[in-house]
Amino acid sequence: MARDPKYDVLFEPVKIGPTTMKNRFYKPPHCTSYGSDWPGTQAHFRAVAGEGGWAACNTEYCSVHPSSDDHGHVGARLWDDNDVRNLGLMCEKLHEHDSLAGVELWYGSAHAINNESRLPARGVSQIPSDYAWMQSCFEMDKDDIQLSTDDAIAVIELADPMVHLWDVQLGGVILEWGEDTLASRFGPQDFQRPAGWQDRGAAVPPSSAAAPEPDPGGGRPAMRVDRGAVTERVVNEAAAARCRLVLGPSAVLTPSGRDRARQLGVEIEKEKRR
Repeated sequence: MARDPKYDVLFEPVKIGPTTMKNRFYKPPHCTSYGSDWPGTQAHFRAVAGEGGWAACNTEYCSVHPSSDDHGHVGARLWDDNDVRNLGLMCEKLHEHDSLAGVELWYGSAHAINNESRLPARGVSQIPSDYAWMQSCFEMDKDDIQLSTDDAIAVIELADPMVHLWDVQLGGVILEWGEDTLASRFGPQDFQRPAGWQDRGAAVPPSSAAAPEPDPGGGRPAMRVDRGAVTERVVNEAAAARCRLVLGPSAVLTPSGRDRARQLGVEIEKEKRR
């Protein structure tokens, strides 16, 4: 039976950053109770989707630090080399079917009961979990928040599609904002900003803008940002210095920064990964 041409678009390749999905069939994260503890079952279960034609398949929620331990429930995790090898088998099996492997990064904050790691849970505010009975966390100060940010960025960079993580190549990274996890707690209803706090983008480190560089062609000088969040503040600085912004591959332009750049007419150039 011939396929209706209106469905042809579903089978076209889709380029996402440096990777390409072979079609538009994308399998989002969902829990299986396999996690990193049953790597063979996890790998072959996800590979069934790849064999069936799905272009990308994800893990369930994946803890990125021992202080986000959900033991008692079975999720994936990336804490050490053993976890990497376990999830690596899933990547290999999906790649056999020309499918991409994705990971859903998760940090539980007040919901992390830490029965296995025995570490205290930490969050941006000392608000009890509305999910785990009698469970809370301690309120992080700015140093703790920066440390958590650095941990998260390190995991993201290691799991980047262009980087081999101990011989394992992932095809995608998902940041989990749902389920009331750490990132969502930076909202105004939960996060009581300490004295001297400046908003620079939740879960993204502050940008490191270099001094403007003259343009050999005689145009506007360039203000380069190699990594971190490019917020309204950075855009305002570029506008005041009459510069254009050049963003490195690890720099992230926030929505408010993009809107501000349009308002002020600041030209933004994004460098691609090589």
